Amino acid sequence: MKKIVLSSLLSLGLLAFLTGCGQEAKTKEYYSQHLEEAKARVAECKKLEKFNETEQIDCTNAQDAIINQRTIQRF
Repeated sequence: MKKIVLSSLLSLGLLAFLTGCGQEAKTKEYYSQHLEEAKARVAECKKLEKFNETEQIDCTNAQDAIINQRTIQRF
């Protein structure tokens, strides 16, 4: 009985962990259309000490959208 309960709890914990990791990175185009969200994301990224691959892509896309917008405004 203890093994069943323990394996069930471990399975639920693993499922919860994997579900939280399933977030996809937003595109540069998305952030270009949502600049306030891009600015907020860049601020969050500056606070992170470690990035997974998806977070790195997301942070880069947000930063690129802000840079592109500034470049467009200059011309």
